[in-house]
Amino acid sequence: MNKTGAGAAWVFVLANGSWSRQAMLVGTGAVVPTKGLGSEQGTSVALSGDGDTALIGAPRDDDSAGDGAVWVFTRTGTSWSQLQELKRAGSGGFGASVALSQNGDEALIGAPNTNSNDGAAWVYSASGATFSTPIELTVADESQSIGEFGYSVALDDDGGTALIGGPYDLSQVGAAWIFDDAGGSWAELTKLTGTGQVGEAGKGTSVALSGDGQLGLVGGPSDNNGAGAVWVFFPNNVGRWVQKQEITAPTDESSGDTSLFGTRVSISDDAVDALIGGPNDSSGAGAAWLYTNTSGSYGELQKLTVSDESPSGFTGLQRLGLERGPVVGPKYRAARRTIGQRRRRCGVGVRSAAADRDEHHDQLFRKPVDGGADRDVHGDRGAGAGRWHRLLH
Repeated sequence: MNKTGAGAAWVFVLANGSWSRQAMLVGTGAVVPTKGLGSEQGTSVALSGDGDTALIGAPRDDDSAGDGAVWVFTRTGTSWSQLQELKRAGSGGFGASVALSQNGDEALIGAPNTNSNDGAAWVYSASGATFSTPIELTVADESQSIGEFGYSVALDDDGGTALIGGPYDLSQVGAAWIFDDAGGSWAELTKLTGTGQVGEAGKGTSVALSGDGQLGLVGGPSDNNGAGAVWVFFPNNVGRWVQKQEITAPTDESSGDTSLFGTRVSISDDAVDALIGGPNDSSGAGAAWLYTNTSGSYGELQKLTVSDESPSGFTGLQRLGLERGPVVGPKYRAARRTIGQRRRRCGVGVRSAAADRDEHHDQLFRKPVDGGADRDVHGDRGAGAGRWHRLLH
């Protein structure tokens, strides 16, 4: 977030083994909120698979109407330009979470404060050069009217399966919902609640989907008094989504900390690797954990931290993903894992304002600040079990 609170996002590109900033994206037409400093562009971000389409969410834009906004940017060559501003009159927190399909033709946008925090999400499809004719997604099986459905969103590669979180459902135990597009008609398939939680887990604070839409992650950072956990779901042989695994807080969480493990989640396109953020680890310095799927379940491979972060830097809070050509929020970190002669890349964003600790540590981050892990996961995979290491300074 810049000093005025208007916000921005930055595009970084990888060339010859080095990352460099390509562009700073700031949408035009923002309406200054009546409360606070600015629209907070960059609260949520998403990229298409080819890296040529980007979404930038600003859920506080025009907050007198409770609306929010999302800007669409496209790239031609190395130049970025604003294509469109998306708004939904009467929504609440529109743009708190965003996701794009691989080809960039389907966009999913969450607005968890719509309808007095009942929440909603909208699917946009590209029509010619712009997005139009949004389809509103809501749920009728929230256990209470303040579930904040749309707090986090994810799409699979083809944009036909959506995973949407509502962390305040079930008296803050939380839940997530799977939706499917059948010929342009979206319908809820199932509600994912899972088992094994301890207390008010806040499931649905973050969500992620594999490229084929056949495996989903649901983060619950408030589980077990803030230790956090992540639930893994998949459709069984009759198509019914069931819990496959609960990934509890890692044993290498810093002693005495409640790391809020699961605040952000991301999954590789092939569902082999998962990356999970815990922004409160090490007294707020934060960390991210890499997990690898072996023999049908995820096991921890490595804990990722940075050494040059300012106090309370919250690594893994603002933006966390395994993705190509990262677009990131206020502060950027990247890591790279070498696998044989081929590489998969990882972008980890950091939000470092001191005020964020109060904003996010209060139970389950009542103000929607990010959409969690949206589905923009790509990259090559080779053999071997290389280590992740720091790439950018």
